[in-house]
Amino acid sequence: MAADYTDQSGTRPVGTAGIGNMDGTEAYYSAGTQVLLYAVPNAGYQVDTWTAVYENGYKKTQEGSTTFTLTTEAQNVTVTVTFRPALLILRTSVIPGDYAGLIECSDPTFSSGAIVSYGAEFDFTATPSEGYHFRYWQVLSDDGTIRTYPGTPGDNGTKSLTVYAVFERDSYKLTLDGNITAYYWHDHDNDVSTPVIKKFIESGSLVVGDTEIHVIPRTGYQAAEGAYFVVNGNPTEENEEYVFNITRDTTVFLETVRNKYKVTILAQNGSVSMTVNGVPVSPDENLQAEGGSELKFTARADEIPSGNLQFGGSVLEFYAHPADGYMVDYWTVNDEPAKDVNGNIFNSPILVVDPLKEQIAVRVFFTELKLHHVKLTGNGEMGESVITYVTPLSTTDDGIRLNLQEEYIRDKGTVKMTFKHKDGYGTDAGHLENVIRNSVTTDAAIFVKEINKDDVVCYEVLKIIN
Repeated sequence: MAADYTDQSGTRPVGTAGIGNMDGTEAYYSAGTQVLLYAVPNAGYQVDTWTAVYENGYKKTQEGSTTFTLTTEAQNVTVTVTFRPALLILRTSVIPGDYAGLIECSDPTFSSGAIVSYGAEFDFTATPSEGYHFRYWQVLSDDGTIRTYPGTPGDNGTKSLTVYAVFERDSYKLTLDGNITAYYWHDHDNDVSTPVIKKFIESGSLVVGDTEIHVIPRTGYQAAEGAYFVVNGNPTEENEEYVFNITRDTTVFLETVRNKYKVTILAQNGSVSMTVNGVPVSPDENLQAEGGSELKFTARADEIPSGNLQFGGSVLEFYAHPADGYMVDYWTVNDEPAKDVNGNIFNSPILVVDPLKEQIAVRVFFTELKLHHVKLTGNGEMGESVITYVTPLSTTDDGIRLNLQEEYIRDKGTVKMTFKHKDGYGTDAGHLENVIRNSVTTDAAIFVKEINKDDVVCYEVLKIIN
């Protein structure tokens, strides 16, 4: 049976009780049977005590819990469960911390962790600290339920609760005046095991307060002689990098000049003519090109020509034109061989330096032209294979090929192809290596890499080397 709760205000129902899966409050069992009883408290109440009284006067008691288990004997037993008002604990907390703001309660005697009655009502007020603003309320129940409220949260429910006031740091406008840029380090995935990333800030953007900001000259620029960063009209002592935590709208200024770079062009078996802003210059001179200058390099067929170049953070393109019977062997930049994204020696006729940020000496080396004849089976029994790209030999060739079955490939060159298999057939990199090896006119070392595996399988032959 479930005993009603009685206090000075009277008697009222506070819950129900039952026996296992049985209906009613009375059942018969053989001696030695384990019986499970359950209790369901009404809202605002909890189980206080279970009491089992046998006919011989023996008692078994248990405090709390909504279930009670007993073993029957050869005598009747009466079980009573009593309830009491639930002990609800109400806590308050501030996110991200007490420094961001405070929570005030309409009841001046309330403090976080107080025991409150079911149905009690409290009014809370969230007051942000300077530099912060209120976002929302969040209520966490002891059963793990989380609720979010833009305004004052509702009643305290039937579980103990923690009421959070969530504050957020104010954001401030960052203005960049001059040829400068700014960035901060950003934890993009909230994972301490992964590195943070550099996130650049556009002038006029809003940045969350207290963020550590780094301001530097743009690539290809430096502080003018005697110039220093000026922050909100106040000069600093820094001229290479200014680091600060933003706490208000901020304007940063730096007077800059474009860097000057020494440019050296070398070529074998020929000479190079050069103009700077339209004025002829001897390539043997120790040229200091100011950022923003227009440079043109022209050469004989086996030398290095290029188009208009803007120095100091600009993109440089160098064009190599081999003489008849020659091809690009390799490029060097500051005496180091240039390499492609795969780490292979770069032997295409167009070299791109992006961006220019140091003095450079570029040189191209040519070698005798050597070609390999590659012929695919085309549309065969197993499927259709086509060539889609080859390393170009001249600056007018982008290397793109459309549905070719055969082509001449330069030595140490790259060829890309696709193979679309027919139903019931497939292929792999090893098989394709054999196909290519049987297709070239000389013994070649073939290295094949599978790029993706789909209905159309793409392969890249990294090198064909005699």
